[in-house]
Amino acid sequence: MANSFDLSKPLSEALKDLPEASAVLHEIGFDNLPDDKSLAQLCEDEGVAPSIVLMALESSGIDTEGYVPDDSSTEATQKLDEVMNVLFGDHDDEPVSNSPMFAHMHMAVKRAQKNGDLPK
Repeated sequence: MANSFDLSKPLSEALKDLPEASAVLHEIGFDNLPDDKSLAQLCEDEGVAPSIVLMALESSGIDTEGYVPDDSSTEATQKLDEVMNVLFGDHDDEPVSNSPMFAHMHMAVKRAQKNGDLPK
């Protein structure tokens, strides 16, 4: 896939042809994007489930590859309905989670819905 973000590649290589992916990662709270680490490694370092980050990338129209989930998924990824409610539920403009990652993603979804980029 030409315009696909590969989680297994170093960020310098994965972001080379997808500058919009960098903007999404910054928007959801990844301020430091080290060139020598893959997004999968960065997620592990930050204690964030890669599947959550993939959902943010894919909801921004970026195809992803290179992620193989394991059996040690976090509680949030095991409860997809809860995650979807936190991100897409009708909660006005107030984040419904204490997690900075969820709060950033929730507000990004709300902005996209307000701008007409995502359905309400």
